[in-house]
Amino acid sequence: MRLYFPHVDTEYGQDIDNLEDALNNFYEGEMSEEVYVRSKVYGVQVANAIFQWAQTDETGKYGYMENHPVYNPASCVGCWQPTGPDYTPALLPFWGEARTFAMSGQDFEIAPPLPFTEDENSALYVQAMEVYELYPLEYEDQWISEFWSDDIFELTCTPVGRWVSITNQAAQQYDVNLEEALELYAKLGLAMNDAGVSCWYNKYEYDVARPSDFIKEYIDSDWETHLITLHDCLNPPFPAYPSGHAAFSSAAAGVLESHFGSNVTFTDNSHEDRNEFMGMPRTFSSWHEMAVENAYSRIPLGVHYQMDADAGVDLGYVASGRVLDLPWKN
Repeated sequence: MRLYFPHVDTEYGQDIDNLEDALNNFYEGEMSEEVYVRSKVYGVQVANAIFQWAQTDETGKYGYMENHPVYNPASCVGCWQPTGPDYTPALLPFWGEARTFAMSGQDFEIAPPLPFTEDENSALYVQAMEVYELYPLEYEDQWISEFWSDDIFELTCTPVGRWVSITNQAAQQYDVNLEEALELYAKLGLAMNDAGVSCWYNKYEYDVARPSDFIKEYIDSDWETHLITLHDCLNPPFPAYPSGHAAFSSAAAGVLESHFGSNVTFTDNSHEDRNEFMGMPRTFSSWHEMAVENAYSRIPLGVHYQMDADAGVDLGYVASGRVLDLPWKN
């Protein structure tokens, strides 16, 4: 963690130290001193080897330090631009060039988004109205949108971290052993990495503005997303199509389904102790159901069209499929 978070405040550095101390204290009592010391040394060697290998990726090696590099967004009508009130510059505009583990070439290809038009009879206008007409949100849509939001800095998970939290819970619920866990988390990380790279490639390839911009320009100038009303969160500073939440969700769901099966009863308790938003646990009957609901949640939140959600889900399943095709047992 220290290798990837050299720039954090002292407070977070202390959190890393405390976590390390807690783990060391636990495992030191579980094994002989010889095994304990040898295992720690080996773990550090693996971490350093992976970090050094990561440095050979010219795009990705410093991405965690340079989230907003110099980038000039397109000025065409309907194209994404930094959004008020803060006008944050584009997030990771070149991440689509980062290295993938299993996806390549045609795997990145998705259907083009709906063409931009302000015609009230157009498919794009209809999808914008679908977002607009959800407001004011009914209870279920508000719960879904806030439950999956993962947008609130220092309060919620990140979109990727949320699926790590879900996997943590699933591993406990189904009593996953160490060998199974190693493979499960490896697949999860690879799939979500590839989903992220391919999704960000398409975001900046198609450069679609958020539905909030369309609604404020052509439907209701006073309209605001539920995301902005939720702890003053800002619109995500990158293009809309396809949805990152959707891509990460289906990538993770594909991996979890391959391990645990498609028919499960699972309750996500990631936010059970939060009372700043509607984070009450929700129960699902499949990983796919979770992925689709996560993708949908961005629509009542006000930051995505349905087309963004659909394309993201499709792309994430391509990512998990390619990772699952790797020769894991050879």
